Amino acid sequence: MGVDVEEIKDNRLKFLAALYEIASEHMEKNEVAGGIICIGEGMWVIGESAGLTRQETDHASTELLDSGLVTAQSATSDKGPSFSLTQEGCRVAEQYLYEKSWLSKRRKIVGATKKTVAESAVEALKKVGLIAIGALGATYGPPVLRWLKEVLGKK
Repeated sequence: MGVDVEEIKDNRLKFLAALYEIASEHMEKNEVAGGIICIGEGMWVIGESAGLTRQETDHASTELLDSGLVTAQSATSDKGPSFSLTQEGCRVAEQYLYEKSWLSKRRKIVGATKKTVAESAVEALKKVGLIAIGALGATYGPPVLRWLKEVLGKK
């Protein structure tokens, strides 16, 4: 079984975004010290909020610590080490959340456009089909017209 690099990257970003959202919810209580937003939330709580397993949380948090996007203080409870965002971590989380939101909106718009185009094409084909049925009926008479309508499901 190979390593899925995209999944690992996505897990890091999910963890970072969850930490950012938790920090945003409690911003009035947080302190900013030396460019670090201190929130004091445990690693396992953040991972759970991000929808990650404990193993994924452990890997993501270690990589984020190594990259300098977060800082941690030793664990004082069963919630795991207390994590904080660096300024760069905030920037990366904001960019991820923005892109996720923008791509989501774009997918909805593109999906709606594709549906509208497909519906328009079906309507156009129905009109062309009715014209063709009418022309064949006029040329070959009502029995052929009835047969064509039955085959095509037209009333």
